[in-house]
Amino acid sequence: MFAEILQGVLTKTPGAVAVTIMGFDGIPIDTQDHAGDPALQHQTAIVELGPLATQLQRISESVGTGEVKELSVQTGGLTTVLRWLTDEYFIALSLTPD
Repeated sequence: MFAEILQGVLTKTPGAVAVTIMGFDGIPIDTQDHAGDPALQHQTAIVELGPLATQLQRISESVGTGEVKELSVQTGGLTTVLRWLTDEYFIALSLTPD
């Protein structure tokens, strides 16, 4: 459904290894990645980061700082950026750390 758009993001973003549209319920809508990339743990990371993003949203709203729009997590193997699309969906882009 979103394959062409996600493939465009993947090919036009330097260092990108995977991109996913996912629901905050943990269900992936569509994913594009560089198959066979040994550093690729994107899908596992996204499934784990979804609930964290939801918690951050609740915390932010409860302390009155407004809604969260983006979350970035940098590890030794990947930098992953989650960006809210709607109240139900986000896009996640994983990049090499360099």
